[in-house]
Amino acid sequence: MREDRIYKILKNIGVVKEGHFVLRNGNHSDTYIEMKELFKEEEEFYTLMEALAKRAYRDANEYCFRMHFDFVVGPAEGGNVMANILAPMIESLTKKALGPLTNKACRVILTKKVDGGAFDISLEDSIWIKNKLGLLVEDVTTTGRSVLLVDELVHRHKGVPAGCAVIWNRGGVRRDQLGRNVPFISTLLTKKPTLFTPETCALCRSNVPIHTDYGAGAEFLALQKKYKP
Repeated sequence: MREDRIYKILKNIGVVKEGHFVLRNGNHSDTYIEMKELFKEEEEFYTLMEALAKRAYRDANEYCFRMHFDFVVGPAEGGNVMANILAPMIESLTKKALGPLTNKACRVILTKKVDGGAFDISLEDSIWIKNKLGLLVEDVTTTGRSVLLVDELVHRHKGVPAGCAVIWNRGGVRRDQLGRNVPFISTLLTKKPTLFTPETCALCRSNVPIHTDYGAGAEFLALQKKYKP
């Protein structure tokens, strides 16, 4: 599926917001990405998940012929939603390639947030995961930090992160930024939104109103008002 078509799908269902936004990291942008909107649209969500599953499976087998994944895992909350859909798709692709009698099942590993911004998994999964091959998944990544935390989680329990699949890699994150020896990163969209620092924001200079419904716009304007001479 072409990137322009994927971008159009995301824009049409409200994932892509255009205007003047303040991001949580303090930067300003002409684009805000609200992936929760995708999860509400079943048809579009399944279409993109199917495309991502096929791309990840293709990339995995280019890296290692007849490679399979034992589990799919991602950072809560979006990664859990994706894992529930992608795992059976990956399992189906594996059985199609290796034959219907193959016993290569693909398990969903759900993560939960814990103190300090890290993630954890159930005791049962932490025991089962040892020496198993996993696909790390994420809806959108800018720095790769959330995926890296999941990579560390999998390694901590002796699992093997064997690839990564992302809907939108908006930060141009490389596979070597996602953890130890992640062999590939599959992505559907790599378009980078325009970013500005608060001091160099062209949108501010043009007096484009800041959206307060998304990101940190409301907090930014409150601080501006507080410290305005």
